[in-house]
Amino acid sequence: MPDARAALGWAVEHHLHDVVEDIAALAFISAVRGYYEMSRWCFDLRDELHDLMCLQSAASYYTLYSTGDLAETRRLCERAIERIGVNSGIVWPWTHLGTAAFNEGHYDEAVELHTMSYTMSEERSNDIFDRVLGPGTLGAFLAATGHDPTAYVQQALERAEAVQWPTGLAHYDAGLAVLETDPVASLEELTTAVRITVDVECRYMEATAQTLVIHLQRSLLPQGELAAELSRLLRRLQEIRDSGASFLALSSVIVLLAETDRPVTAALICGWLDGRHGRSAQGLEPHDAAVANARESVGDRWNALLQQGRRMTSDQIIDAACDELATIE
Repeated sequence: MPDARAALGWAVEHHLHDVVEDIAALAFISAVRGYYEMSRWCFDLRDELHDLMCLQSAASYYTLYSTGDLAETRRLCERAIERIGVNSGIVWPWTHLGTAAFNEGHYDEAVELHTMSYTMSEERSNDIFDRVLGPGTLGAFLAATGHDPTAYVQQALERAEAVQWPTGLAHYDAGLAVLETDPVASLEELTTAVRITVDVECRYMEATAQTLVIHLQRSLLPQGELAAELSRLLRRLQEIRDSGASFLALSSVIVLLAETDRPVTAALICGWLDGRHGRSAQGLEPHDAAVANARESVGDRWNALLQQGRRMTSDQIIDAACDELATIE
């Protein structure tokens, strides 16, 4: 990794933009798998090298999934769209804007943008990565917003199997689609997704699928064991510096804290998640009911606790959540 960092610095210093873009392409692929160090280098260069689209895609992915800075994600994507237009064949700005919209709770906009990204990719890319990731990503957001993802899940699976490429994303989509209606089938698909992502060392997808596995285990595990599972997952996410999957895990924590009468920490987490939640991945009703419970329980302290939570860092909120989870027996 130090050699790659040195190579990037040397290429920037000598204005070798082709080399920079090659390193940025590797940084993006690494980030998709949940390894963010190289994409952080691209983030540091985002304004200096604003015309290099591979570098911009890695920087945007870093802000979206690692730091959770949705405002910066939007800035980078909108700037890229201004430069490249809609006919360039580059689709990542629309994909990232769609995910940002989802995290902000704008579900119709999220589906529209991801559908646009999928359509553009289908028309302009023959790359197997795009051909699997496109329908797989759209399927995930369709399922998470209550739409039928079946056709896209099947398309992703068929394309991956045709080239013998194991894809945890398609199995994740399939599990997410029947999360509430067929929990047994959902658990089977999500467990398959976790197994595949562990095998191929895709840390982001592993953590995201594991979050939903824990959600399905809610009715099977005692509260103390469920708290321990969530705590282990949060520490794993803290280790890999992934904010995206943390949104989902912390949403599950709020539900458990509401069930165990721990509203203060639940309110702090609500503040931290404000504007960047992933709540619909486990259903709106459990999350919203838990938030309402916390708000009623803390009474006049609600707004102050929200503000305190908004000011906390990712590490601070995970530490607070894990400390509270450790008290559940």
